[in-house]
Amino acid sequence: RYFADATLKSLKMMVLDQLISAPLINATLLGYLSLTGGASIDQTKERLCHDFSGIMKANYTVWSAIQLTNFYLVPLQHRTLFVNICMVLWSSFLAYKTR
Repeated sequence: RYFADATLKSLKMMVLDQLISAPLINATLLGYLSLTGGASIDQTKERLCHDFSGIMKANYTVWSAIQLTNFYLVPLQHRTLFVNICMVLWSSFLAYKTR
């Protein structure tokens, strides 16, 4: 019974993270990388429209597994560290995709 409750709670937390946080974080990172790369506001908007759906597909593939692992297996005191390590790798991927 405990494992079923923990699994359901982890799934709920992952779904909320992916529905709320993921689009905001990815749009912000894409915009930031574009603007700091010298693009204009209009170029940044165009790039967001062009790249966002592909980035989100990759996000849902990668981050769903990361967050399920995080919420189900990683102890609470280490969750921020685990996600930050993964975020460095994800930011590198976004920088590569948007250059």
